Amino acid sequence: MAIAACCIYQLALRANGSVVAWGWSHPTNIPPKGNDFRAIAVGDVDYHAVALREDSTLIAWGYDRHDLMDRTPDDGGFVAIDGGAYQFIAIQLTNSQRVAALQEQVAKLDGLNRGQQRVLTATLDAAARSFEDDRDHTPANQLGAFINQAQGFQRSGHLSGIEAHALINAAEILISDLGL
Repeated sequence: MAIAACCIYQLALRANGSVVAWGWSHPTNIPPKGNDFRAIAVGDVDYHAVALREDSTLIAWGYDRHDLMDRTPDDGGFVAIDGGAYQFIAIQLTNSQRVAALQEQVAKLDGLNRGQQRVLTATLDAAARSFEDDRDHTPANQLGAFINQAQGFQRSGHLSGIEAHALINAAEILISDLGL
């Protein structure tokens, strides 16, 4: 859950992932439908907003008198956003950095022993090297293997459904962003 506000326009990100707006009732200030949002930001001057979707893409809406929304990136990999007067700041990770973030998630899992963590980490290491070597389909295949391993650990009871879903979702989004 989060809130974002400017002088006449406010947003809230609900626990279910949907966005609600209030304040200035200009027709362009209606937030997008859906419940797949994880962060929101509002611009102070242009009365426009941006949201970060669960799939790591951005969506912008609002009054936008300076045509800033046309400059909203349409690729993925974003992990954080913040609003300013005439612009937004969005942090985008490289694919290798996103794999490293997945490795950090694996290291924090309590239900896996060190050997099981090493299996997942080794697969992610191979994917990271493939990204660095700029191999075509290899990273997607290695991330697919990671997903299969996570599903196996879930079936065997070593990972909860929530833990497995978080790992699998992050890997699937990364594969999707590859556009292969």
